[in-house]
Formats: sequence, C-alpha cells, structure tokens
Amino acid sequence: MPGILGILSEKNDTTLFNAMQKSMDHLSYSIYTYKKEGIYLANICADQKHRHPRPIVISGEKYVLAFYGEIFSNNLELKPENCSDGEYLVTLFARYGLDVLKTLNGQYSACLFDNEKKTAWVIVDRYGTMPVYYAWSAGRLLFASEMKALIPGLYKKEINYHSIADLFSFGHLFGNKSMFREVNLVSPGSYIEYTYKGIRETKYWDFPYHEEAYAPGRISKKENKRLQEELYNIMMKAVKRMNQEPDELLFPLSGGLDSRYAVAMYHKSGLQNMTAFTMGPEISEDQMYAKEVAAHLGIDHYPFDITPVKTWENARNFALLSDGMSIIYGPLQNYKPVQFFYGKKSIIISYQMCDALFGSTLWRRKIKALKNSSGHNKETDSILLDIFTAYDQKRIKTLFRKDFFKNIEGTYKLATSVYLRKDYHPLHCYFLLLMNEHVRRGTLGGNLVNNMYYQTRMPSFDNDVFTFGWNLPIHYREHQYLYRMTFARYFPELAAIKREGYNFKIGASMFRYRCKVFENKLASLARSGRLGYLAMLYKPWNRPYYVDYRKWFRNELKKNILDFFTVDDWKSSEIINKEQAIRMFHQHLEGHDDFSGLLWQLINLEYFYRNYMDQ
Repeated sequence: MPGILGILSEKNDTTLFNAMQKSMDHLSYSIYTYKKEGIYLANICADQKHRHPRPIVISGEKYVLAFYGEIFSNNLELKPENCSDGEYLVTLFARYGLDVLKTLNGQYSACLFDNEKKTAWVIVDRYGTMPVYYAWSAGRLLFASEMKALIPGLYKKEINYHSIADLFSFGHLFGNKSMFREVNLVSPGSYIEYTYKGIRETKYWDFPYHEEAYAPGRISKKENKRLQEELYNIMMKAVKRMNQEPDELLFPLSGGLDSRYAVAMYHKSGLQNMTAFTMGPEISEDQMYAKEVAAHLGIDHYPFDITPVKTWENARNFALLSDGMSIIYGPLQNYKPVQFFYGKKSIIISYQMCDALFGSTLWRRKIKALKNSSGHNKETDSILLDIFTAYDQKRIKTLFRKDFFKNIEGTYKLATSVYLRKDYHPLHCYFLLLMNEHVRRGTLGGNLVNNMYYQTRMPSFDNDVFTFGWNLPIHYREHQYLYRMTFARYFPELAAIKREGYNFKIGASMFRYRCKVFENKLASLARSGRLGYLAMLYKPWNRPYYVDYRKWFRNELKKNILDFFTVDDWKSSEIINKEQAIRMFHQHLEGHDDFSGLLWQLINLEYFYRNYMDQ
C-alpha cells in the first residue's frame, strides 16, 4: 500500500530495495526513490493527482527525507504557501531539531537522513496512524509501511509465539509486535534512530496522566454548556484543517454517531458536493438511518449490500494486505465500496475512535468497577488483564498441538500486564489500554483497505480533539453524554434521527440510555435461549447487521470452509490441531455455538502460512 520504505546500511542493497518496492506496489502506484551510498529511500503514492510535488525532499547537502501523510498544523510557525509537507518538516527540523516532533499535528510517517551526521530517524506521528514496520537484520535497518516488504531481507523467518497468543485471545496483535520475531512496529509518538553502529527507539510523546479527570463529580449546567461550545469549536477547527480538495472527499456513513458527526461537521464547514456510502442490507438500521441523514443534508448516498461469496473471494487478499492480522468485521467488507469510487474520489474521511474516547464503553459492568475504585486491587488488575480477551482460553487450547500450546499458554496477559501501573488510576490504565491497543491496532486496521486506494484523513485524531477528550472529566463521558449533547445542540434535526443500536434519538436522557442497555442484555439472553426463535421475531431485536458470519459459515460459505479445512497440505498444521478445528466447524454448523470468530482466526493463520511461510 502507499507509504514509505527504505534500507539504511553500509552495503549495496539495490536488488533488495527493488524487491521491497515491488511487494508494496499493489495498484501501479507512483514510486519516488533516493539511492546513495547505502541509503535507500522510497515514497509510494496512491493519489494520481499527488498533492505533494516533492515526495522525496533533498535539502542541500545535509538532509534527505521520505515523507508520507500530512501535517495540518504546529504551534511554532505556519507553513509557507506552495511548500509541501515534507519540505515543511525538513525546515522545522533544521531550526528546532527533534523537539519539533512534539509540536506537530498530523498523520504521517517519515524517514529523515542527516548526511553530515550519518544518522537517520524513522518517525511516526503521536498515534501511529501511518504504521511503519522495521527490522534490524544483518547490520542494516529495514523499514516499510507493510511488513511483507521486509520479508526478503530477514535473516530468518521465525514466528513470534506471543503474536499467535494475541491473535487467538484478542483477535489482533497487541503492543508493537508483528507475526515475525525480527519485525516490530515503530511505537506511536516515537522514532527509531539509526547510525552505522546500531539503532535505538525513543519516545517523544506519550498519553499524559490527569488524575483529576477520574475524580467523582456531577454535571454542572453552566460547565456543560461551556464544554459543548469548546468541543464544537475544536472539532470544527480540526475539520477545516483537513478540508482541502472538497470534491475529492468520500465519507463512510453508518447509523452511528461518529460518522454522523463527520458528515455534519464537513457540511457545516461549507462543503456542498459530498458523497457518502453505507454498507448493509436495505432493512438494516445503518441503511435506514444513514439514508435519512444523507437526505436531510442533500448528500449523494450510495448503499452497498455485502455478499458472503464476494467476502470469501477477498479473504486471501486481505490476509496478505493485513500482514497476517486479518480482522473479521469491517475492513474486509470495504473492498466493494472503495473499489467502486476508486478514480472518482481520492480522499476518504474516517471518524474513528471518538466514540471510545468520549465514553462509549463506560456503561459496562467491569469498566464501572474500575471507575468506582480508588486504587488498584485484585479485582481491578484481573479486569485489566482480561478486559479485551475475546475467546475462551480452554477452547483455544484444544485448537493447538500440545507441544506448541505450552509455548503460548497464558502469555497473552503479558500484553496487558504492562498497563498495570499502580501510580495511575485504574480507569486511566484502561483508557491507555483502549487507545494504545484496541483502537490503534483494531480500529485503525479498518483503514487497511481504504489506504490501498485513498489518502485517509481522520479529524478524530487531531491533537486538539484528542487532548480535549482525554482530559474530559469522567462524569461527562458516561454514555457519551457531552459528545451526544454537543451534537444534539448544534445539529438538532440530525440528532432527532434515530441511532443504530439504540433505536431512539441521540439526545435522549441518561435514564433512557441506561434502560436501553438493560433491554439489550435481555434481548441477548432471549436470543440465546431455547425460545430464541421467538425473540428473533421481534424486529427491533433482530435488525440485520451488514455481515453475519454466524449465518454465512452455516450456509453460503459452508462449502468454501469445508474445502479450506479439508485440504491435505495444511501449512499451519505444525502448530494447529487440524482435526479439532474441523470438529469445531461441525459444531458451528450444528448450531450449538457461534465459533465464527475463532474459525476466522484459524483461516487467517493458515493464510499467513501460505502467504509468508510457504515462500
């Protein structure tokens, strides 16, 4: 996909450099390169109308920069007109040094080489929105926006056992691991410094701790009004920073609140020619409510129903694109709409993370236990260790060969144990875990397909928006109170359109939201019981989602999966108990349990072996 790649060494690596470029060139992208005395840099661009006239910046005899992404602002000085973002970064670096990274408000990755000091820095932004993988192999630093680009240069390909534990516990990897031992991600808010002697990672920014944000409190009418005004103004500024080339913008629009904020804010900023799409059956809540929102704003709206057959056809390609970390819901289905608009639009607006930042998970019983605790204890630590565990460990154990499972048993807790900081409030530890792991690796994974075809902009990852939400007192975040009420105040007609998953207005009372949470729990119990078929007859409890793997795996995709599991030459059989995997699939077919998530991870792992280990 588009991004940066490079080799930093004292050797001639032209052949490897060419192979790395080829592995990332999925759609005949524009590729710009720099090669000189062991320094190999490349910038891969998807946009045929490329906005940055100098993707590789050469500043005199001193600096060379490969840059991908955008810088929207900083608090030191404005960007001159007709200056590319790469040129801007080099100018700022020359004046302020590495400290300038703390001031940048952008979504980018870069490699800057200082020819005089023979030192390079591989940099990612505060939140890791443009991921970069790297490996120190045979005395050289390899880096790229896709892990697969590094594979030809690895000394040996060894699977990271802890990554397997993560994949089958959480559904995606935690920390900065990859599926290979030698390969890691550059940490968010960090850079890798390279010299001929070696490398080291330095963190230039981290999530701050504001203990007062977690103190008990009550909502004040006066303060509530002030905070609503502040949030609206901050979000509007973020949107205006990213509102260039309006005719090129494409908006994913669901029935939820985040995407509704996106179209509302951009429309309010003066954007008229807007195009949005929604995935799902015509009778799904997403389609019903998104259609109303689009009609009210006068937005061109395109519905896309996602079929199981096409989803299966895309599965192998996505497993390759996702570097062995495929996610079952969301990104895999994006192929159809983003391919449809390719060549017609060049920028996609993704409003991710705001719902989580502003309290969408605080209604959960375990999160409330963290919120109400004055400090760490056995209960809070147990919650934090297992809060994002998606699959039962006893069930997972049966899927692996006994000798292999000994290597990974219980190791998934290593990924979450680093957040057990006794000097932080337990809820702060939870938000660190949420933002660093579940959001960055899980939610941002949703951009993988988008990034193949478009430049992705995320106003929700604007520094000012994030800082406001991060510091917001916790009592304003319950059921997203301030986030919802701000929307209801400034966009009352859009807020009156029902919300997906709740089936009532966005500005409803806290009591109404609490009652809905209780109703959803009852609905879940009713659907899973012996008389579940009766509960399914009640339409508000049985609105179709845009995908239904539980049903698809038992019907439309049954033959595909049977063929997949029964092939003789199963590459991952060195660690997987294939017979148990087949038994699990038949249990799923019989309707005893929903094993679609675990079955997907088995499929994903097998594709990883076929794509990477069988080369």
